Amino acid sequence: MTDKMDRYGDVTDNVIDVFMNVVEEYFSEIGQLKVKLIFDSKKRVSKGKFVLASTEVVNDKIKFLTATDLEAGYDYLVIINEIAWEQASDKDKVRLMRHELRHIYISDEDKYQILPHDVEDFMIEIKMNQDSPEWAEILCRKVISRYESMKEEK
Repeated sequence: MTDKMDRYGDVTDNVIDVFMNVVEEYFSEIGQLKVKLIFDSKKRVSKGKFVLASTEVVNDKIKFLTATDLEAGYDYLVIINEIAWEQASDKDKVRLMRHELRHIYISDEDKYQILPHDVEDFMIEIKMNQDSPEWAEILCRKVISRYESMKEEK
């Protein structure tokens, strides 16, 4: 787990492997994008729901700060709750990554965007997760339980 003082940290090789496999199998069209994967050690809640992961378009400032003399900076950030990744099964790691990458969209004008949760996304995910339609809720419960036990350990 990342240092107590550091909220964000580098992901493990396992995260990178899952990302590469999911891109190759489901999202080859985004393979040319620069996506930064990071762990977040903070428990995040949005609209009353625990956040397992999120995807963001990188703003101009972050793009500049992550650029080198040879390469442009990152296009997207995928922020993964570190405890969620630790608690997830291998199948759930793929599900989580696939879900996050589904949000990436490049418009006809080459503008990077985030697709919201919509009916089509919902239908695709239901179909792809027929063997465990409640995987995210189950994982959320595991992660919340882990956070609670970590509080008690202190």
